[in-house]
Amino acid sequence: MAQAELRDGSVITVKGESVGVDQKAFIQDEEIKGTAPSLA
Repeated sequence: MAQAELRDGSVITVKGESVGVDQKAFIQDEEIKGTAPSLA
């Protein structure tokens, strides 16, 4: 289990740990699905 911070600042617990700290991720049904690209 891992914790993820959402865009609104709330923190949720998710399954999986395949994304590094300070990276963006796709999350679906409380599970990390993969790394999301940085659009900035």
